[in-house]
Amino acid sequence: MTNASALFYNSNSQIKDTLYRKITITPSDEQYEEQMTRWNDLAEYLKENLKTESGLNVNSWLQGSYKFKTQIRPTNTSEEFDIDLGVYFEVEKKPTEEKYSPKNLKRMIQQCLKNYAALHTDEILKVDDPAKERCARIHFPGNFHIDVPCYYEIPDTKKTELATEANIWEDSDPEIFYNWFQNSFSDSEREVARRIIKYTKCWSGISFVNQKKGGRPSSMLIMVLVTQALLDSPKNIFELYDDEILAAVLGKILQRLRSSSKVNNPVNDKECLSDRIEDFDVFLSELESFVKIAFDALNCSSAIDAVAKWQLAFHHFIPMLDEEETAKSINNSLVPYSFDPKIEITAKYNNSVISSGINKIGPIPKNCSITFQIANESQIPAGSSIQWTVRNFGSDSEYVNDIGHLAGNSTSVERKSAYNGTRYMDCLITRNNQVIGSKRATVEIKGNPIPKRNPPKRSWVKFNK
Repeated sequence: MTNASALFYNSNSQIKDTLYRKITITPSDEQYEEQMTRWNDLAEYLKENLKTESGLNVNSWLQGSYKFKTQIRPTNTSEEFDIDLGVYFEVEKKPTEEKYSPKNLKRMIQQCLKNYAALHTDEILKVDDPAKERCARIHFPGNFHIDVPCYYEIPDTKKTELATEANIWEDSDPEIFYNWFQNSFSDSEREVARRIIKYTKCWSGISFVNQKKGGRPSSMLIMVLVTQALLDSPKNIFELYDDEILAAVLGKILQRLRSSSKVNNPVNDKECLSDRIEDFDVFLSELESFVKIAFDALNCSSAIDAVAKWQLAFHHFIPMLDEEETAKSINNSLVPYSFDPKIEITAKYNNSVISSGINKIGPIPKNCSITFQIANESQIPAGSSIQWTVRNFGSDSEYVNDIGHLAGNSTSVERKSAYNGTRYMDCLITRNNQVIGSKRATVEIKGNPIPKRNPPKRSWVKFNK
């Protein structure tokens, strides 16, 4: 076992805090129930109304990450759970009538979604307008949306093609692609493949934001790259630990893409999946960094150093060692300097201090301002770097997909008590690429914000008794 293997995956995921568990608590039971209800209701509405509108039989098929069991938690609060609900118009042959052109069938779906939204104004946030190139999209409360791609299907031959806004039919069959993935592995191998896909999707969601957004690969491209890298590896790769498998797979993917940037759909050579990346150079550059992180982490001499490396790729999703493991890891790594941070925590409400302490406070109510300060900062060895990381635990933060984030590099940081539950502020001190100190500051948050006090009574009211 490598230094950080146990932080990636544990079969007893209900009690062990792992990377896999953090990205796979997706969605919560409440969210899943809500999403399932929505897509079933929407599917029935679309089939019934589109049949009336088009005069054709209409079917639906759940596809994408839900179908493949590779869905992950959105990596930040601006993203949503993504559900793909394919709509299929049954025809005897490829449509040539204008009424059934790709664009017109997509318009039928778009209008149908708008009508559905109008009937459920309190339950739907919006329908994207105009529609996307290859699907329509409807947004729901609970941080999820449903994408609705449009197909024709010839039942006798099972031939399907995808409608686009460019008014062309694209050769596309999600079911054939699904069968390709299923048949590529045994049951146990497929579970490993899904985990590696999820780790890679998590890295992608974290890495390709803001100016790097154009380099983000599609989920389908990630699936193909990971699957084909595993198939091209020795069979015993599935006997390794997840961090070792991930590093090996990433290395193979990078080697492949340096040789050729072209990645075709394995069940349709006419579809080049890599062509849909807006900025391939950005993608390749970030992948190179990811590969370096992975192999640097595997080569670390201590678990805490490996955590610091993996955190560069996975941020708050990679768990922190507990304090006993951290202390043992730092001692075993024989660092020339060590530092034990003392974190002074101060919680204020309306500028009044309501709680303070060293390394732990609470419970405090929501909407407090919390300052975390390294109390013994004068003792930090010269040349050291600081990394604060927020890790939230509790149903409130999970529901809005805010389970943490990197929080800064100075000797103090400030945050709000936004959710009920436990907030950890982890402070990692590194020097010369080695962790020399770490501390977890704990804040328990419980209850609603403190109500505003009644304003002072006017003097004539005070004495009117």
